[in-house]
Amino acid sequence: MEHASFIRWSLFPAAVAIAAIGGIHLRPMNHVEDSIDPGRPECPHNYRIIRPPRDKGRNPDAMVIVGPLTFFNGLSVPGPQTNVPEFNDCQRILMRSSSGALSYGPLMAVFASYRLDSLRIAKDSLSDTAKVFAAVEVLNYSRAFQYSALGIGPYFNCLYIYGTAKQLRARMRYVGAEEKQCADTFPPTQVPGKELAVTVTQAGYFNQSADYPPVARWDWDDEHGIQYIGVRCGDAWCEVGPKADPTSSATVFTPSPPYVPAPVSATSGQSGVNVGSAEDRVRAIKGWYDQQYLAIQVGNVATPTHLRGTVFPDPNLAKLTKPELIDKKWRTVSHIALEQQLPGPAMSNDYNASIDYYKKKFNLDPVAAGSPLAAMNHVLMCSGTITGCKVRWPATESMKRSCGNGALAHAKETPRLWLMITSTVSDTMFRCATPYIHGGVDIPATARWRWLAGDETSWRKCPSGCCEMDGDQYNADGT
Repeated sequence: MEHASFIRWSLFPAAVAIAAIGGIHLRPMNHVEDSIDPGRPECPHNYRIIRPPRDKGRNPDAMVIVGPLTFFNGLSVPGPQTNVPEFNDCQRILMRSSSGALSYGPLMAVFASYRLDSLRIAKDSLSDTAKVFAAVEVLNYSRAFQYSALGIGPYFNCLYIYGTAKQLRARMRYVGAEEKQCADTFPPTQVPGKELAVTVTQAGYFNQSADYPPVARWDWDDEHGIQYIGVRCGDAWCEVGPKADPTSSATVFTPSPPYVPAPVSATSGQSGVNVGSAEDRVRAIKGWYDQQYLAIQVGNVATPTHLRGTVFPDPNLAKLTKPELIDKKWRTVSHIALEQQLPGPAMSNDYNASIDYYKKKFNLDPVAAGSPLAAMNHVLMCSGTITGCKVRWPATESMKRSCGNGALAHAKETPRLWLMITSTVSDTMFRCATPYIHGGVDIPATARWRWLAGDETSWRKCPSGCCEMDGDQYNADGT
């Protein structure tokens, strides 16, 4: 889950200079300007260089970082998946005051282990002598902020999940700037760190490991106002949050419900209709889709609203091929649902303002909770020139803000990647998209939000990597 973002596709590079697939120019990942920078409070495209953050105010307890940390071969836990957004999640964590007002905390990222397929869960006992490795690595981009609910300190933290299905445990180990310690393994009885609670969900009819994407996501406990972590664990989805102290009356966290309940059998009993479908899977299993409260941007300040957005990959996304991307035909790649979270007594009445904001900016309309994909807003993709893809012309203001005049002029003769957003009331908006490639990584066909300093945007999987919808990068006149 990512706050203050729009939709992402994915087509990322591992270490490629300049490549092209059938006229689609692919951007390499390893750009220094894409690294975390103190003056750029947003999620980067890669984590090769992590510069010390500029926390506001002076804090005598702040961690002292002399210079930037470099990870040219990736972080210890995600390894080759470090810079592939489909596997990981990065956002400013959501905070809720006692009055119910929402705000953003520091930037935090969760990275799924590249070894999730061999995570030792439901197979070994706690007395097993096997070593337990970290399932998730957490980066808290702050010098001093402590997220005590999860035992997260500044910079790096390692989340271990281990045990059996009947006795699953989790611990968060804080390692600070010593990132390499996240590669440490421990016997099950000696895992260090803050003990956390784990809930395991095997969604009805979906009981195979392939039904659960090998990813990590931020999630939000609306009942207690707590940010927590979700990750694939074997043939199920694990959610890790605060554990109640047995000596106190504190409550454990309450995981958010899935977008829709998973079917419990292969057929519904109504004329033998198959309900264990690909659409059921992406709507019922977390990790495939991404859900969050969206933000409104005013100047340089992003404020979370009570408008909840959910972005789903199209069920056929994994089947999308490179030739299909360059045949000048529009292909559906993702679906978006907006809905107002039922307000509590202290929540602000920002529904109409946020709906209007996202209608004007991304042509999105609200839908009823639990809607089928067909009833949502849709994102389609095409590769070609303006004429080849039949992109609306002359350029609209939203196209100019997304593409810029230079790119639009170039696209009259040279193929590029386009996204089209169709709303529930039949309006259409065109946007430019930026593809990236990830060499040698099998990318799950997921979709997720991306937090940007000045935009809500998103990723989703596409052939060879990922594609990002370009937000408002230019003035209304395209300059």
